[in-house]
Amino acid sequence: MASKNSEGLVVYGEDSRAGVTNRRLGMAIAHVSAQAQDIAECQRQLHASQQFQAQQQQLYTESRFQQARDEAEQRSLVLAEMIRKTQIDHMAIEQHVNAQLQSAIAAANDVAEAQARAVVEAHTVQHEHKADVRMTETFQRSFTPAWSSACRTF
Repeated sequence: MASKNSEGLVVYGEDSRAGVTNRRLGMAIAHVSAQAQDIAECQRQLHASQQFQAQQQQLYTESRFQQARDEAEQRSLVLAEMIRKTQIDHMAIEQHVNAQLQSAIAAANDVAEAQARAVVEAHTVQHEHKADVRMTETFQRSFTPAWSSACRTF
């Protein structure tokens, strides 16, 4: 006699072997065939699910690799820009130094010109003072005797 176990499989006992008929055998084969088809369908679904998961994993991995590449490229660009900013631009330094030198030369020329003007003015003032003193002395020498004789006559 046939009995069902907990998993839905048909199990035949030993006493039923003697009385197996074609009909019973056909039913058993049909039942096994249905179970085999169910197993095959489950395997197909499992295989399809595994393929889908593998594709999803591949897409995720590729997207993460691309994201990592993009991030690395961005970091490289930022680093290159930082390095470029810290590098010495010799032309800019030369222009800056030239501008500073021109400014210093102009300032030195202004100071030298002011000092030269001051020296000339001081020399002129001193010369005018000496000329005034000499003129006064000359005037006194030339007019004093005449004046004193003129004063005596009065």
